[in-house]
Amino acid sequence: MDCHCVPKKHSWYSWLCSWIQSPLLLVIRLIWGILFFMAGWGKLMNITMPIEFFESLGIPYPVFSAWLVALTETIGGGLLVIGFLARLAALPLIITMVTALLTAHLDGVLNMFHDFRGFMNEEPFYYLLASLIILAFGPGFFSLDAICYYSRKKKKKTEHEDKEEHPS
Repeated sequence: MDCHCVPKKHSWYSWLCSWIQSPLLLVIRLIWGILFFMAGWGKLMNITMPIEFFESLGIPYPVFSAWLVALTETIGGGLLVIGFLARLAALPLIITMVTALLTAHLDGVLNMFHDFRGFMNEEPFYYLLASLIILAFGPGFFSLDAICYYSRKKKKKTEHEDKEEHPS
C-alpha cells in the first residue's frame, strides 16, 4: 500500500530534513549546554544555597546531592557544548532533571493532566526535553563525537586497504 501523504525515502523533503538535522542539534547542544553549564557553575560557586535548598526539600544526603548535581550540570553542560560523549552526558542530565521535577517541581508534575501548560512552564521540563533530544538523535555532525567517529572509520578503512595490498 502506497501512501501519498508521506514523502518517499529519497525525496526533497527527506533531503531537507536530514540537511537541517545537524545544525539544529548544534543549536540545541550549544544553548542547553551553556545553560546547564551556567546553572552548575552557579551552584559550584555558592554550594551552600543548593545544600540548604535540598535540605528544605528533604532530599537525602543534601551535601553530596548538591555537589553531584552541580558537577553533573557543569561537566554535562560542557560536554554538550563541545559535543563530546554527548549521549553519555545526556543520561545523568536526564536523571537530574527527572529528579528535579519529582522533588522541587512535584506540584507541576502532579497537576500535569489538569494544567499541562503549567507543567511545561516548569524549568526542568525544557532541560529534560533538550537532553532527551540529544540522547535520541546524538550530537550531530558538528561535534567532537562525529570527528572521532569519522577519524576512526577512516583509519579502519586505511588499515583494511593496507591488509589487502600486503597480505601476510
